[in-house]
Amino acid sequence: MGGGARGAATRRAADTTSPAPSKPASPPTPRRPAYDGAMARLLVDGDTLVVRLSLLEKLGALRGDVRLPLRAVRDIRVSDSPWEELRGVRAAGTGLPRVVALGTRRGPGTRDFAAVYRGMPGVVIELDRAALGRLVVSTADPAEVVRRVGDALARGPHLNST
Repeated sequence: MGGGARGAATRRAADTTSPAPSKPASPPTPRRPAYDGAMARLLVDGDTLVVRLSLLEKLGALRGDVRLPLRAVRDIRVSDSPWEELRGVRAAGTGLPRVVALGTRRGPGTRDFAAVYRGMPGVVIELDRAALGRLVVSTADPAEVVRRVGDALARGPHLNST
């Protein structure tokens, strides 16, 4: 059995190698959702508030971009749990509980629009005298969206008097 000597030499060679130096641990990078590039964006276009939807979102929501007069904005705030802000039931669109909610939602006396994704904070916009009562939209930087919309509201003659 000549393989025994060769096996012992291989074991000794393996024993003499030093372990690879370890790298210092780096902090984990936050995981971005796969749909991040396809997320709805809240924009101000003159006196209009626009929820710009990606092509996939338009298909999922069964509608195009949402356009509302900026003067209809009664309140805007950040929500760390946009799922808790949803009212009513999905009337048209796509929904998978706690994963995605895209489209119109209806409840007693309410008609809202949602573009909400798992693990993302969002913005809630309460509306008056508009086709919708509330917008709930996930966004990577809700504080920036609130600031931009708030600045536009402060600039224009479209201020809501309520």
